[in-house]
Amino acid sequence: MTYPNDEPAPATFPVLEPYDRPVEPTYEVVAGPPVIPVQSQFTPEQQPAPAPLAPAPARKKTAVVVLSVVTVLLFGAGTAFGILYSNEKSRNDSLTSQLSDKENELKDSAKNLQNSKDDLGKAKDAVKRAEDAQKKAEGDASLSVQCRDAARALREAAIGDNEAKGDEAFRNLFIVC
Repeated sequence: MTYPNDEPAPATFPVLEPYDRPVEPTYEVVAGPPVIPVQSQFTPEQQPAPAPLAPAPARKKTAVVVLSVVTVLLFGAGTAFGILYSNEKSRNDSLTSQLSDKENELKDSAKNLQNSKDDLGKAKDAVKRAEDAQKKAEGDASLSVQCRDAARALREAAIGDNEAKGDEAFRNLFIVC
């Protein structure tokens, strides 16, 4: 095998065999300077540890990126819901205070309504008593008029010296008054 730059071929190294087999030298024919085979001078117990493996390829970080994005989204959603909860809590508190104020106003209105109904009942009773008193007064006034007329008739009979008219006027006066 030749290289384009005609550089000497890289040296080859024997492949290490398991401990239970003896190591045999291997040769590879390569054009270029002669390669001297190396005989292992170690016994299987003294065999050096195998060469470390090549470093593992870099792991893809997609899982970390996806988890980071999900974490940020969850944090944002939690923050948004926290703000919404806080706003609704303050709105609920204000509505609760408004509701209690309205309930107090309704209680006051109910008391005022009941007081107004009581006053209306009292006023109706007063009107009825006044109407009854007016009817009684009108009745008394009509009796007074009849009594007055009977008294005038008695006076006229007494002035006119009419005894028959006087007896009738006296009886009317006695009956009416």
